[in-house]
Amino acid sequence: MSKPKILQTGIISPENLVIPEKKLNQKIQENFKCTCCGTIYNVQAGFFSKALSNLYAGNNGFISVCNDCLKMFHNEYKASFKSKNKATKRMCMHFDVFYSDALVKTVDGLHSGNYIIDYFAKALQKNKSWSDQTYAHTIKLDENIKNGKEELDKESFSDEQLEELEKLKEFWGVGFPDEKYFLLKGFYEKWTEDYPADEHAQRVIFKQLSFIELQIHESMVTQNGKTTDLLKQLSDYMNSAGIKPSQNKQSAKELDIAYSTFISKIEDKEPVEIGLENANLMNSKNTIVQYISIWFLGHLCAMLGLKNKWYHLYMEELEKYTVKTPESLEDSLDENSEETFESVYSKLLDE
Repeated sequence: MSKPKILQTGIISPENLVIPEKKLNQKIQENFKCTCCGTIYNVQAGFFSKALSNLYAGNNGFISVCNDCLKMFHNEYKASFKSKNKATKRMCMHFDVFYSDALVKTVDGLHSGNYIIDYFAKALQKNKSWSDQTYAHTIKLDENIKNGKEELDKESFSDEQLEELEKLKEFWGVGFPDEKYFLLKGFYEKWTEDYPADEHAQRVIFKQLSFIELQIHESMVTQNGKTTDLLKQLSDYMNSAGIKPSQNKQSAKELDIAYSTFISKIEDKEPVEIGLENANLMNSKNTIVQYISIWFLGHLCAMLGLKNKWYHLYMEELEKYTVKTPESLEDSLDENSEETFESVYSKLLDE
């Protein structure tokens, strides 16, 4: 007794699937029966949807379930999954039709009332994102995206996201899957929100910390056991940036210092402006002498009541920064000012 042939299981690529010649040459029947509801139709066009799968090559490329039954199935799945996208993906899995979120968005704009029929029709059209593809390609695409081997479908991005993506590639460098750029952006923003990044060296360290965090995230997902070395790198970079928890405690202690020392630490980083109209003048010997003469000697003479030339220089310079009462208001403050005040005050009380 001969042994039965063992059929190969798994995903069969449509381009490798060979249909027996006798089936392709078989005479097409005149009546077409829906394998779901049993309704018999004289023609297939308009009552059945087409698909690219070789499963339907002997049926003129038409799915053997009629459009009415397809809509019924889709509605049932929508009620079950509470999601139109999940229901559509389940239908594509049933009938070996390519699925993508980009294709769903395209069909959303049609508003014809026959959603799943429109989806299957749209999947037949030539497009750079889904041309000549079946659900086998959907499985491969999902696996590639999961493993970070393929970029996300550009059709699923808005114009703003695509523009932002290009800027992120300039900042982080090319070579990462698209979704990783947004993860890196999130890591980097958290570092820079919590810690200052005014200097280029600080930004470089935070950038490296973001790279390490991404690697730790991927290592934990894949469970490849490389997190120990990555955590050590993370700690070293945090130490370089001076942002380890132990270093933060030390920084808090350093604030408990003399006020003059505290001012000195601030001045070293952000010096106070000298107050002259042109700071470059401080390079001039005469300007330095004038500055000391006015604000030191002149102020000292004013304190001691000595009205000499230093005093007058000081008063002239001080005049520039003195707030004066407007002349119009000064003229009105005469002996009738009390009457004016009472008149204004009484009006306010009446209001």
